Amino acid sequence: MQNRYAEAGESYRIYAGSNTAASIDETTGMMLSAGHAFCKVNQGGTDATIGYSSGSKFWSSSYLPIPEYVSWCDTFGKKIVNGKLEVKTNTNYDRLPIPTGISKYSKDNLIENLYVLPSEQCKGYGTKLLKYAEEKCQGIPKLWILSNNNAAKNLYVKHGYTFTGNVKPLKSELQELEMQLIR
Repeated sequence: MQNRYAEAGESYRIYAGSNTAASIDETTGMMLSAGHAFCKVNQGGTDATIGYSSGSKFWSSSYLPIPEYVSWCDTFGKKIVNGKLEVKTNTNYDRLPIPTGISKYSKDNLIENLYVLPSEQCKGYGTKLLKYAEEKCQGIPKLWILSNNNAAKNLYVKHGYTFTGNVKPLKSELQELEMQLIR
């Protein structure tokens, strides 16, 4: 799984075994996202091992003639872009964030789930996403960051956010800290 808060470059944690989901607690779910995954699928009575990455790559261990492989890719591609499909495993994997498009706007002006992959940071994407979210707020924008996420803190302070003093304790020494925009 990919560490969403790596200070320099990409950072991954590898989980392997028959019940890796059990090791994902609430804090882990906030700090990691699915980087690369391999899993077994069954479609039409045929088992296959597939893999995917957070970089939008998808692969399989299946050996198929090219026309069948293209059809197989089309089938999964349609599922990937279908925003109405809700992916649920009923395991702790559901604690990991799944990127989604903005489809509704919070009336309480809370900006949530604004993440930029470490490999794409320092390219202006975070600023563009933040400005877009701020435009949709009807009042003073607020957000929460993990206390150990210095990159997020620096971004928000640079754009006029300050700490409100509200704190949500998590596990051990980790906390969520509330920030709001000072206009």
